[in-house]
Amino acid sequence: MTDTAPRLFISYSWSSPAHQEWVIELATRLVNNGVDVILDRWELREGHDSIHFMEKMVTDPSVTHVVMISDESYAKKADDRSGGVGTETTIISKNVYEAQGQEK
Repeated sequence: MTDTAPRLFISYSWSSPAHQEWVIELATRLVNNGVDVILDRWELREGHDSIHFMEKMVTDPSVTHVVMISDESYAKKADDRSGGVGTETTIISKNVYEAQGQEK
């Protein structure tokens, strides 16, 4: 990717294999169109700290955009603060409410 390419983190729920595949296809299309996409399935390796990964996606200034793909499962996990979505929701909510500028 070039230095001017938008850097995008995709937040989504692992609702079903079909949904996961849809997200991967979307991410692949975005990459093919010049977007630097960060997707857990591509970046997060077994044994890595998933909480640290999610915090970095929200706080890293090189990540210029965050897309949340919300389906029923995502919404429930976000509301219940459960699973990875719940963790991301907690991190993102705190960042949004505390940030002066809300470019992401």
